Amino acid sequence: MYLPKTPRPWKNVPVRIATVLPATVKTAKKTTALVLSAIVRNVIAARTPPSMLTAVNPKLPMRKAAITKQYYIEQLGFSLLSDYGNYLIVGKDKVEIHFFEFKELNPHENYGQIYLRTDDIDGLYRSILDRGVPIHPNAPLQTKPWGQREFALLDPDHNLLTFGQTV
Repeated sequence: MYLPKTPRPWKNVPVRIATVLPATVKTAKKTTALVLSAIVRNVIAARTPPSMLTAVNPKLPMRKAAITKQYYIEQLGFSLLSDYGNYLIVGKDKVEIHFFEFKELNPHENYGQIYLRTDDIDGLYRSILDRGVPIHPNAPLQTKPWGQREFALLDPDHNLLTFGQTV
């Protein structure tokens, strides 16, 4: 549990209690409630650690940057975010994928794989088929026993891309 450095986190409450001069008892109760509410919010905020993790971006191997770019941009509809020659970054919607050069990669021994979630699995599947992208022969669109509707494909370096949506 995160504890603030000061033992009295309420001492820096931005509410100036001394300047509150209620005209009636009813107003005094409301004012007291507001002041206590502000104190509680500040105590909770002081004990809540900041979020340190904001996203995950997979890194996959590639043999040739030109082939990887062509596949992800022209076939899957990603955008090129960065190209450093031997390191690529592509993105689509809220997804970002990084690629590092691995010229000696044997695609048939590549175990690179990622799971991409979507909120329109059927529409995505149709758009992939319309572009002529081959679907993995063992992973056409289907509903799985674990409550996901999924399909998968292999990129030119045999990185397995599985797309899924909770049903």
